[in-house]
Amino acid sequence: MATNQQTGNQRANPAAEHRLLNEELGFQSSQGARCTRVLAKFEFFWNGQAASIPGSMLAQQQFAGIKVVGIVATMNLPQGLDAQCGWFGMDRIDWFWATIERIQEVRVCEDQIFRGGARFVLLRSEFADYILLFPHKEHEHLWQSTLVTLSAPVCEMLLPQGARPSWWPQKWDSLWLGMEETVSTHPAPSNLSEDQTLAEEAELILTRLDHLEPWALEPDSGVQPAARTHKWESVRRAPHKPGGTTGAPIAKRIQR
Repeated sequence: MATNQQTGNQRANPAAEHRLLNEELGFQSSQGARCTRVLAKFEFFWNGQAASIPGSMLAQQQFAGIKVVGIVATMNLPQGLDAQCGWFGMDRIDWFWATIERIQEVRVCEDQIFRGGARFVLLRSEFADYILLFPHKEHEHLWQSTLVTLSAPVCEMLLPQGARPSWWPQKWDSLWLGMEETVSTHPAPSNLSEDQTLAEEAELILTRLDHLEPWALEPDSGVQPAARTHKWESVRRAPHKPGGTTGAPIAKRIQR
């Protein structure tokens, strides 16, 4: 599968978030569809300076002057499994460095779409919904301050040589890179820097990714606000069966 990255795309020269990933090209053609992505190795800026997100902004959900730069990748399955793990140097998914502005919301959520129901920080822009993974190493101390304000857990890259987590779908167990045995999810948080060697793989490929054979895509309507409520609504579809049609949407509301 060819990548849609352009020459020169890197952390210092990010693209606009509106660029579509290869895995989103068919999905995004649906009217009103929103992309659901992960955001990793990110750094927040306030009026041009690296910063944590001020507590007053989080309380009021007003983010004037805030932008974030990081790696974005799809949550569409099965490629989204690699994205959830933070595996951007494995040559299996499309990703690019993006800059995200016009941020609408930053909240803590829970949903089965991410690691079997783990709590995560959700960033909503005008264009897409982003599940925030881990910050760039230069931004760790600032992001820690934001996590404390949000009472949110640390999210870490998963080690590819470890045991397959219980939330990894059995139908795609062949895509897991480590041992076949499963382990329980939600391990105790540890220091972000401990796995930094693996995290650095994300920066090894800055301009182009060569992909494996194409994977079948599943439509994903993303995380959307429910009308006139203070909840999130995550809509996902059942897997497509050969010779059949895509299953009906499965909706789940997330308390804010």
